[in-house]
Amino acid sequence: MCGSLLLGNTSHMEDFVRVAGNDLLNETAKHIYDFLMQDTIFRNGSLIPSRNEKRLMGVKWSLVRKNLSQLKGLNADERCFAWKVTQDMLAVGTRIHRNNAEKRCLAVLETGLCQTEQTLVHCFQLCPAICDVNDAMLRILATFLGRVVTAKQLISLSFNHRNKRKLKCAVWFAVKIMYLIFQERSLNKSQFLMSVIKEIDWNLKMCRKIGSQAEMTQLKLSINEEIARL
Repeated sequence: MCGSLLLGNTSHMEDFVRVAGNDLLNETAKHIYDFLMQDTIFRNGSLIPSRNEKRLMGVKWSLVRKNLSQLKGLNADERCFAWKVTQDMLAVGTRIHRNNAEKRCLAVLETGLCQTEQTLVHCFQLCPAICDVNDAMLRILATFLGRVVTAKQLISLSFNHRNKRKLKCAVWFAVKIMYLIFQERSLNKSQFLMSVIKEIDWNLKMCRKIGSQAEMTQLKLSINEEIARL
């Protein structure tokens, strides 16, 4: 059956010949896939930049890809979400192109519904409904990492730290909070932070190391310091 499919599709047959010619028939499917994708995603030995990589200047994209590849403690939906955020592929108002699609934010504010067009930055940083959460996230990261994380670094997950175990915890925390914002925009700042505290406690109880037990405990202390300010 496989042979008939290959013979019935010229491009598949060409791919098969390339794989066989490079002695890859006994390799894993992932290895073969990576080989076949070389011409599609690479140019002159470098990754072809995406639309967002061309548009968002001042971001070290090799660091973004490394941070994404080393994410731990997230489920499949959260990992996919993290990639979509860095590439501005999340289904916010301006990225929905269906006829009559609602492009306004419509988050619940004290004065009514937010009428601003919903961009990625508005969704996670500028909307009055989540400004406090975003500010708290930046303060927690600054305390935990001992350095300032900018809004651009946060939305692209492009911040760095010499302690890579601490960095893994910080990226995990940022993704968790932004995922909660996107899924549960009705929660307040303390509810967002307490939800992450519960996640940390569960990971510690199950001996699941996001970075290391010491870094996870330190992150929890940084979050508790922010909660104490409320």
